[in-house]
Amino acid sequence: MKTCINRLLCLTLVLALALSLGGCGKMDGFLGAADLLVSAADMPSPENDPAGFLRLNAVNTIEAVKARYAGSPLAALAGIRADAGVLTLTWGETRERLTAALTFDRTAGRIGVEAAGGGLHARLYADPDFFGVSLPEIAGGTYYGFAPADVYSRASNSALGGLMGEDVLTALKELESLLDAARSASPPDPKEAEKRLENAFEELFSASQVNVERSAIQYGDQKTDGYILTVDAAGAAVSAFQQALREIFPALTAGPSENSADAPAGCRTVFAANGFLVSATLEFTGGDGSRWGLALELFTENGETLTLTRSGETVTLMSRPVPGENGWSHTLTLQKGGQTSVLTTAYEKDNVALSLAAPEKSLRVSGELHVTEDGFTLDNASVASGRPASVRPLTASFAASGPVEKPTDTVDIFSLDEAALSSLLIRAYKAMEKEGI
Repeated sequence: MKTCINRLLCLTLVLALALSLGGCGKMDGFLGAADLLVSAADMPSPENDPAGFLRLNAVNTIEAVKARYAGSPLAALAGIRADAGVLTLTWGETRERLTAALTFDRTAGRIGVEAAGGGLHARLYADPDFFGVSLPEIAGGTYYGFAPADVYSRASNSALGGLMGEDVLTALKELESLLDAARSASPPDPKEAEKRLENAFEELFSASQVNVERSAIQYGDQKTDGYILTVDAAGAAVSAFQQALREIFPALTAGPSENSADAPAGCRTVFAANGFLVSATLEFTGGDGSRWGLALELFTENGETLTLTRSGETVTLMSRPVPGENGWSHTLTLQKGGQTSVLTTAYEKDNVALSLAAPEKSLRVSGELHVTEDGFTLDNASVASGRPASVRPLTASFAASGPVEKPTDTVDIFSLDEAALSSLLIRAYKAMEKEGI
């Protein structure tokens, strides 16, 4: 996990800018060359303040991209506001029916899940002090779980730990560091986090070599006057930026100790912009000699394209939104290893349809989607999958609700002795045998 974080540090140069608030510029449809031009009086000097220049460009870009995708069903769902709620799902019919309900309470930090299907009934509960599972057919209403603290130590010295392999115990140790960081990290104040992030970004630029070149920027079939900024950051600067991120967002960079062989050796990021980020390319070199690259193209008439290259392998993701007067459609295409997968979305007058065409796989979900500020319903829906297609009915809904109640009957599974653990395992075996599992 830490490896992935290290290798995404340079990408954070782009993403970190998006955390700034504000924006201006054209907000709908395709951005033409004229729309990308911003008065020099309204824009920080790229030569004297490259970080500020890129920050303004990124803010404008994020706002424009948000507006470009504003007609999507995902954007409609993102408008729902609730501190506590319940999401319900029913899929299939008769004996094959699967039902599930997820409840959450942001204020108390509690989550509950209840699912039933195929002869099984399970409940899950989690909060900062307890994580547990209840199987009514086996243990009645009792939740068996553990407190998310000192997990590795308590597991290693328990009867259950004696049944676990070393790989499982190692995974628990990594999970423990993640839980410790998440539990100890208080959510940063948004304004303070934004300011500290800006300072970290400024320091990264100050420690990097920045070259600014006026240039005609090509995107799609159009050209516009703009700037190309090349940022070369040494490994020390990238590591310092990583440390700043860890201090601002402790849970984001939690994980096992960093492998020094994978420490960042440096990266090069190239931005093409003049009011908006038209493109960004990134080349990263790791301390172990690994190399990978990323290229992002924005605002072409065909949409946005993200290309990731690593160890000679290329993955391309193409996003093609098509806003219309009566609806919205979108095509997302993934190309990897000579194979192509396509996800198509159509949203018109509360009717939504998603179709996935992938190698040896196909899926289609359609129904009536009604969204309000307090929730949504997906009615008269169906899921078709496979070749030939197997069709199953689907209903889903979300509604704001009251707080999630903490279960009163809980057992720490690491406190069970061998006799109690054996009894529990025997009951589980008999229950599964009864259900033919």
